[in-house]
Amino acid sequence: MTDLLSLLLSFPPPTPVSEIEYDQRSHSLVSSLRQINPRTLTGDIPGHGNLLDAFDPVQVRYAGHEFNKLIEFVAEASEFASKPITAIKPIQRAMLRLDPSGSTFTSTHTIFARLCLLARCYLPALSVLEQDICHFPTAVDKHFLKRSQLLPCQQHPSSVSYITLSSGLPGRISYRTYLEYFLYGSMIYMSLKKWEKARHFLDIVISAPASNAISMVMLEACKKWILVNLLERGMVPAMPHTVNASVAKAYKALVKPYNALAIVFKTGTFIRLKAEISAGMELWRKDNNTGLVLQVLDAFRRFSVLKLERSFAALAIPDLTQRLALGDRCSLDMERFVAKLLAGSRLSARLFQPSDSSNPTILRFGHFFQPMKGAMEAKLWEQLLEQKRRVDLLVHNLYETDVKFGLGPDYIDGLRKARWRKNGGDNETSASAGGNNSVADFEEDIMADLQ
Repeated sequence: MTDLLSLLLSFPPPTPVSEIEYDQRSHSLVSSLRQINPRTLTGDIPGHGNLLDAFDPVQVRYAGHEFNKLIEFVAEASEFASKPITAIKPIQRAMLRLDPSGSTFTSTHTIFARLCLLARCYLPALSVLEQDICHFPTAVDKHFLKRSQLLPCQQHPSSVSYITLSSGLPGRISYRTYLEYFLYGSMIYMSLKKWEKARHFLDIVISAPASNAISMVMLEACKKWILVNLLERGMVPAMPHTVNASVAKAYKALVKPYNALAIVFKTGTFIRLKAEISAGMELWRKDNNTGLVLQVLDAFRRFSVLKLERSFAALAIPDLTQRLALGDRCSLDMERFVAKLLAGSRLSARLFQPSDSSNPTILRFGHFFQPMKGAMEAKLWEQLLEQKRRVDLLVHNLYETDVKFGLGPDYIDGLRKARWRKNGGDNETSASAGGNNSVADFEEDIMADLQ
C-alpha cells in the first residue's frame, strides 16, 4: 500500500514540466495502475467523496476506458437500487466537466438520458440535450489524430480531438446507441411539452441512414413523430427529404393506424376523432403512446379555435362552443379551456368578461395588443441572441470538421492525385521511384499549408 501511495503522490509533478514530459508521465502512471489487482484495493477505498465531481478533466483523458466503466457502474448501481435519480446529478456534472461544450457524442449521453426518463427527472437533462452535438467519434479519426500531433494534455480547440475511440472516452458506441439517445431526448422534451424540440430529435432518428429495412427504434420514433406533429402543427408533413423512398414506404406500411388517426384529425369531427382514439386504445397502450394520443383531443380543440381566428375578429364563448361542436362541452368548460390556451401562450387573443354576469364572455382575436409589444420584442431579442450563439458554435465546429477532413486519408489521396494530374500524369514507375520519401515530402507540404 505504501508503494501505491508513493506512486499516486508522484503525479502530477510538483514542479511545472513540458507538455511532452507530462504526457509521458501520464501514460506511465496509467500503465502502472492498470497492473494492480483491483481486489487488493477493495478494503482501502474510502467511503466518502465523489470522484465524478472532483476528477481532473485533463488527466482523465489518459484513462478513458476506466472512466466509462465508472459511469456505467454508477448508472447500473442506481438502477439496481431502484433509485436512478441518485445518479443523474453526478453523471451530468461529469459529462460537462469532461466536455463543457457537449459537442462530441459519447455513450454516456444515452445512459444519462435513459436515467432521466426512468427517474422522471427531466429538467436536469436539458443542460445536456440543449448542447448541439457536432461530432461522432469514428475509427477514421485515427488518421486525423496521427497527423494533427496533439497530445491529450494539450489545450484542444475542440473536444473531438481528445474524445476519440482510441482514448476510450466515447465508450461503446453502436448504430443503436445514438438513435436511442435522440429518441430518449425527444421523450424528455415531450414530457416538458417542448414539441418543436421533440420533433427535431425525432427527425434525426427517422432520417437515420437505412436501406429497405428500419430498426425498432426508428419505427417507434416514427409513431411518436406523427403524434408530435399533430400536437405541434395540427397536421403531419411529408417525411424529411433525407428519408429515401424505400424507407418512407416501409414507414407507411408499419404506421397505418397512426396515419389513419392523422387523417381523422385533419378531416373529421371531434366525435369521430374520439371514437378513433377509443377504438385503438389497446394499440396505443401497447406502443406506450397512450399519453400522447389522449393529448391529441386537446390539440384538436386548440386548432379548431385557431381556425375560427381566420374568419372572426371576436366571438362570444357560447357561439364558440356551438360552432366547434366539441361534444357535450358547456360554455364554462370552453371558457376554461380558452383561458388555459392563453396562459400557455398558445393562442393570440384576449378574454373580455362583462361586468354583468348575464352577458357572455367575449373572445377577441388579435396579434397587436399594445401592452404586449414590449414583452414580445424582448423575447424575440433573447431568441436572436441565442440563435447567434448557436450559429457561432456551429461555425467553430464546422471549422474543426473541415480540419479533420483535411488531415484525413481520402482528402490527402485526392490532393496527391490532383498534383499527379497537374504534373502531366507521370507513369507509375517514375511516381514510385521516389519511394516513401515523396509521400512524406507531400504530407509535410500539406501540414505547412494548414499551418
